[in-house]
Amino acid sequence: MQNSRALILDLRRYPPNFYGYILRNFLGARESIIAKQLNSDLNYPGKYILTEQDEIKTMPSKFNGKVALLVCETTQSRAEYTALWIQNGYNVTTIGSQTAGAGGMMIQQEFVGGFKSYFTSSGIFYPDMTPVQRNGVKIDIEVKPSIQGIIDGSDEVLEKAIEFINSSE
Repeated sequence: MQNSRALILDLRRYPPNFYGYILRNFLGARESIIAKQLNSDLNYPGKYILTEQDEIKTMPSKFNGKVALLVCETTQSRAEYTALWIQNGYNVTTIGSQTAGAGGMMIQQEFVGGFKSYFTSSGIFYPDMTPVQRNGVKIDIEVKPSIQGIIDGSDEVLEKAIEFINSSE
Protein backbone atom coordinates (compact mmCIF):
# COMPACT_ATOMS: atom_id res chain seq x y z
CA MET A 1 0.00 0.00 0.00
CA GLN A 2 2.88 2.37 0.75
CA ASN A 3 3.94 2.41 -2.91
CA SER A 4 0.44 3.13 -4.24
CA ARG A 5 -0.04 6.48 -5.92
CA ALA A 6 -3.33 7.11 -4.08
CA LEU A 7 -5.65 5.88 -1.34
CA ILE A 8 -9.40 6.19 -1.01
CA LEU A 9 -10.60 5.97 2.59
CA ASP A 10 -14.37 5.60 2.87
CA LEU A 11 -15.99 6.78 6.12
CA ARG A 12 -19.54 6.74 4.80
CA ARG A 13 -20.39 3.96 7.25
CA TYR A 14 -19.78 3.66 10.98
CA PRO A 15 -16.33 2.15 11.59
CA PRO A 16 -16.16 -0.85 13.95
CA ASN A 17 -13.07 0.60 15.66
CA PHE A 18 -11.16 3.86 15.96
CA TYR A 19 -8.32 3.83 13.41
CA GLY A 20 -6.94 7.31 14.04
CA TYR A 21 -3.69 6.17 15.66
CA ILE A 22 -2.88 3.63 12.95
CA LEU A 23 -3.66 6.09 10.16
CA ARG A 24 -1.64 8.82 11.88
CA ASN A 25 1.38 6.53 11.87
CA PHE A 26 0.92 5.98 8.11
CA LEU A 27 -0.37 9.35 6.85
CA GLY A 28 1.62 11.45 9.29
CA ALA A 29 0.48 14.23 11.59
CA ARG A 30 0.77 17.89 10.57
CA GLU A 31 -0.45 19.35 13.89
CA SER A 32 0.00 18.18 17.48
CA ILE A 33 -3.59 19.08 18.46
CA ILE A 34 -6.35 17.49 16.37
CA ALA A 35 -9.44 18.52 18.30
CA LYS A 36 -10.72 20.53 21.25
CA GLN A 37 -13.58 19.34 23.40
CA LEU A 38 -16.17 21.16 25.49
CA ASN A 39 -17.31 19.07 28.47
CA SER A 40 -19.82 19.83 31.16
CA ASP A 41 -18.51 20.35 34.68
CA LEU A 42 -20.68 18.02 36.76
CA ASN A 43 -19.80 19.94 39.93
CA TYR A 44 -21.35 23.14 38.53
CA PRO A 45 -24.45 22.59 36.35
CA GLY A 46 -24.35 24.86 33.31
CA LYS A 47 -20.57 25.28 33.43
CA TYR A 48 -18.42 23.88 30.63
CA ILE A 49 -14.69 23.27 30.39
CA LEU A 50 -12.76 23.59 27.11
CA THR A 51 -9.95 21.06 26.80
CA GLU A 52 -7.56 19.90 24.11
CA GLN A 53 -7.01 16.23 23.53
CA ASP A 54 -3.58 15.06 24.57
CA GLU A 55 -0.89 16.41 22.28
CA ILE A 56 0.34 13.95 19.73
CA LYS A 57 3.73 13.87 18.12
CA THR A 58 3.85 15.54 14.70
CA MET A 59 5.44 13.25 12.17
CA PRO A 60 6.05 12.99 8.45
CA SER A 61 3.94 10.77 6.25
CA LYS A 62 5.10 7.34 5.19
CA PHE A 63 2.78 7.67 2.19
CA ASN A 64 3.53 10.15 -0.58
CA GLY A 65 0.43 9.75 -2.75
CA LYS A 66 -2.93 11.49 -2.73
CA VAL A 67 -5.49 10.54 -0.10
CA ALA A 68 -9.21 10.93 -0.81
CA LEU A 69 -11.38 10.77 2.32
CA LEU A 70 -15.04 10.05 1.52
CA VAL A 71 -17.79 11.31 3.85
CA CYS A 72 -21.54 11.94 3.77
CA GLU A 73 -24.54 12.37 6.07
CA THR A 74 -24.12 8.83 7.45
CA THR A 75 -20.62 9.70 8.68
CA GLN A 76 -21.20 10.34 12.36
CA SER A 77 -19.66 10.17 15.81
CA ARG A 78 -16.63 7.83 15.75
CA ALA A 79 -16.44 8.18 11.96
CA GLU A 80 -16.29 11.98 12.28
CA TYR A 81 -13.60 11.80 14.95
CA THR A 82 -11.65 9.40 12.75
CA ALA A 83 -12.04 11.90 9.89
CA LEU A 84 -10.46 14.62 12.07
CA TRP A 85 -7.42 12.42 12.57
CA ILE A 86 -7.17 11.54 8.88
CA GLN A 87 -7.54 15.20 7.86
CA ASN A 88 -4.52 15.98 10.03
CA GLY A 89 -2.42 13.78 7.73
CA TYR A 90 -0.59 14.93 4.61
CA ASN A 91 -2.07 15.14 1.09
CA VAL A 92 -5.61 14.44 2.37
CA THR A 93 -8.62 15.81 0.49
CA THR A 94 -12.09 15.30 1.97
CA ILE A 95 -14.76 14.62 -0.65
CA GLY A 96 -18.50 14.29 -0.14
CA SER A 97 -21.29 16.07 1.69
CA GLN A 98 -21.99 17.36 5.18
CA THR A 99 -21.54 14.74 7.86
CA ALA A 100 -24.01 14.22 10.70
CA GLY A 101 -22.26 16.60 13.12
CA ALA A 102 -22.93 14.22 15.97
CA GLY A 103 -19.55 13.56 17.54
CA GLY A 104 -18.82 13.43 21.24
CA MET A 105 -19.67 11.28 24.24
CA MET A 106 -23.17 9.79 24.01
CA ILE A 107 -25.50 9.85 27.01
CA GLN A 108 -28.55 7.60 27.10
CA GLN A 109 -31.83 9.06 28.35
CA GLU A 110 -34.66 6.72 29.23
CA PHE A 111 -38.27 7.93 29.05
CA VAL A 112 -41.58 6.69 30.42
CA GLY A 113 -42.73 3.62 28.54
CA GLY A 114 -39.23 2.23 28.05
CA PHE A 115 -38.35 4.60 25.21
CA LYS A 116 -34.70 5.51 24.97
CA SER A 117 -32.86 8.31 23.27
CA TYR A 118 -29.26 9.46 23.12
CA PHE A 119 -27.73 12.90 23.15
CA THR A 120 -24.20 14.20 22.82
CA SER A 121 -22.84 15.58 26.08
CA SER A 122 -19.69 17.22 24.76
CA GLY A 123 -18.79 19.64 22.01
CA ILE A 124 -16.10 18.70 19.49
CA PHE A 125 -14.15 21.44 17.68
CA TYR A 126 -11.26 21.72 15.26
CA PRO A 127 -8.20 23.41 16.85
CA ASP A 128 -9.32 26.73 15.28
CA MET A 129 -12.63 26.33 17.21
CA THR A 130 -14.70 25.47 14.11
CA PRO A 131 -17.48 23.30 15.57
CA VAL A 132 -18.05 19.76 14.32
CA GLN A 133 -21.47 19.48 16.02
CA ARG A 134 -24.31 20.39 13.64
CA ASN A 135 -21.74 21.39 10.96
CA GLY A 136 -19.96 18.11 10.37
CA VAL A 137 -16.33 17.80 9.30
CA LYS A 138 -14.73 20.21 6.84
CA ILE A 139 -15.27 19.30 3.18
CA ASP A 140 -12.72 20.16 0.48
CA ILE A 141 -14.71 18.98 -2.56
CA GLU A 142 -18.47 18.92 -2.07
CA VAL A 143 -20.35 16.18 -3.91
CA LYS A 144 -23.97 15.32 -3.24
CA PRO A 145 -25.51 12.25 -4.85
CA SER A 146 -28.11 13.21 -7.44
CA ILE A 147 -31.49 11.57 -7.85
CA GLN A 148 -30.44 10.35 -11.30
CA GLY A 149 -27.23 8.92 -9.87
CA ILE A 150 -29.20 7.03 -7.23
CA ILE A 151 -31.61 5.72 -9.88
CA ASP A 152 -28.66 4.62 -12.04
CA GLY A 153 -26.93 3.01 -9.07
CA SER A 154 -23.79 5.11 -9.48
CA ASP A 155 -21.59 6.25 -6.62
CA GLU A 156 -20.95 9.90 -7.54
CA VAL A 157 -18.79 10.56 -4.50
CA LEU A 158 -16.47 7.67 -5.35
CA GLU A 159 -16.46 8.71 -9.01
CA LYS A 160 -15.38 12.23 -7.98
CA ALA A 161 -12.62 10.78 -5.78
CA ILE A 162 -11.29 8.73 -8.70
CA GLU A 163 -11.46 11.80 -10.95
CA PHE A 164 -9.57 13.80 -8.29
CA ILE A 165 -6.89 11.13 -7.95
CA ASN A 166 -6.43 10.91 -11.72
CA SER A 167 -6.15 14.68 -12.10
CA SER A 168 -2.63 16.01 -12.60
CA GLU A 169 -2.91 18.60 -9.80
